[in-house]
Amino acid sequence: MRTKKISKLKAMRLKLRLSQVAMARRLHISQPSYSIAERNGVKQITTLQRYAAALGCDWKDLAD
Repeated sequence: MRTKKISKLKAMRLKLRLSQVAMARRLHISQPSYSIAERNGVKQITTLQRYAAALGCDWKDLAD
């Protein structure tokens, strides 16, 4: 059985005990859009900065 590595974005969200819906609301985006970002990763630094601000961390903590 393979174990799946979770993204740093998801790990931080889970650490803060936030749902995807709550995170999407903080970012003013839809939950499906957030889910895609969490699954596929975020490539743009400006987007990472927005997500980090919503989580209260540094954007470098979210970069995979």
